[in-house]
Amino acid sequence: MKKKFVIIIVIAFAIILIGYVFFAMTKKPKESIINKAIKEEQTIIPEKIGLTRRPTPDFVQALYLTAYTVSNTNKFETILQRAKSSGINTIVFDIKEMEGYVSHPIKDNPNIKYLNQNILWNIDDIVKRIHSHDMVAVVRIVQFFNISSAKMHQNLLIEHKGGGYWHEKPARPTWLDPSLPAVQSDLIALIDMLGKTNVDEIQLDYVRFPTEGNLANASFYFERENAKHMQDSTYIKKEKRHVISNYLQDLDKVCKENNVRLTADIFAIVAWQHNIDIKNTGQDIAMMTPYLSQLHPMIYSSHFASNFNYRSDDFYNKPYSIVKEGLLLAKEKTAPNCLVIPYLQAFSWKVNYTKQYLFDQFRATVDSDCKGYILWNAGNNYNRTLDWVREWNNPNTYTAPTEYKDTDSNKKPIKETAPQKPDSLKHKSKLDSLKHTDEDQSQQ
Repeated sequence: MKKKFVIIIVIAFAIILIGYVFFAMTKKPKESIINKAIKEEQTIIPEKIGLTRRPTPDFVQALYLTAYTVSNTNKFETILQRAKSSGINTIVFDIKEMEGYVSHPIKDNPNIKYLNQNILWNIDDIVKRIHSHDMVAVVRIVQFFNISSAKMHQNLLIEHKGGGYWHEKPARPTWLDPSLPAVQSDLIALIDMLGKTNVDEIQLDYVRFPTEGNLANASFYFERENAKHMQDSTYIKKEKRHVISNYLQDLDKVCKENNVRLTADIFAIVAWQHNIDIKNTGQDIAMMTPYLSQLHPMIYSSHFASNFNYRSDDFYNKPYSIVKEGLLLAKEKTAPNCLVIPYLQAFSWKVNYTKQYLFDQFRATVDSDCKGYILWNAGNNYNRTLDWVREWNNPNTYTAPTEYKDTDSNKKPIKETAPQKPDSLKHKSKLDSLKHTDEDQSQQ
């Protein structure tokens, strides 16, 4: 009996020992799995750190470049060096322009159905070059104006009320229907893709409806949906401004998930927020800006009718007043967390583009308490402009040359002369006081 009891005790002890060994063996792999997960998480964190966006400068001084300029290695590097030495701290470059081609590879993305690519470079390489000059990299994407896709995908076009398809200009398909879900989804997929690159900011242009042509004949998808649900009392009827703001809301979610800033350009005249312009473009500043970090009114004095808003001032050659007025009006409607940073004219079409003309725009920007500007020249001819920017930033140590070959047009070489009565003040620096003297007021 005693022998049996001892055997039972030994067996029980053995069972306990085996259980302990088994537990120890199984515990180790579990711990190694946890440790492995921690290590994997730690390897992901540096990748996220690598995509940390450069912050918006206190005062943005930006230059616009085309995708083709960026693809020209020597020209691109020359512009970057000159821009940096002048005080430029931000580069805006196209990745999708009006023709509709995307310059970065997209065909491997299954969510992009209709957009076309014309590969010129890899965006990460371009951003690295911009960052190497300690500048912010902003990618610009033209939205609903898309010539290549309009020619290839009729199902994405704006319909004509009389049948067929509507075009802004006869027999020239250029616009896709901004309210079509298929049109929006491709652009959202593209922006999500770009949000996963090292770009600092995503800028939208042509985020609006067309404004030319016989709009009375245009039939948009959202209007047909309104008609379809006419008898449904729960359906909320949409207008163009709802389409644009809802689209921006969707993009805002995508950009927040990718921790990348979202900005948008608006028609110059939209800054005045006349009802007819909001109705035609869909660009309602109050509805758009809650989803944007920056709003970019494109206020070029050359693009206004000479009697715009019953004006009598010579804003073609003295742009201070119209730029300042437009910016102040835009700011009134802009959401509190959204900066207003205008595009300024850096070309000579219809204006006497001189150093004083550029300085007048700078002064209007500062006097409107806007935190920067973006310079636009479609051909990227910034030779004299960058000299003037350098003088603006260093008025006590640098003076720009007084004679230039006019690279903006076929005019003869021009010589800079001081205007008899400048439209804005001489300045001490780009961020000097906003206070006015009596003399200042007399010159506005």
